[in-house]
Amino acid sequence: MLIIPKHHISGVADLQRADKGWAGELMIGIAEVARHLKLQHYYVRIHQGAESGQQVFHLHAHIMQQ
Repeated sequence: MLIIPKHHISGVADLQRADKGWAGELMIGIAEVARHLKLQHYYVRIHQGAESGQQVFHLHAHIMQQ
């Protein structure tokens, strides 16, 4: 599952304190989606930079089942 915030920012490295409101909502959104999908064990992946595998330069999170 892919979670994409409406607010554009290239990646985690570009986050500032002013972003904590929507960034916190991103985390809450991840938890809500996981609950909706009845996932109990999962991991959240956020890539930062091309060398880590980031291909889309808009901050987003992957929810992945184990």
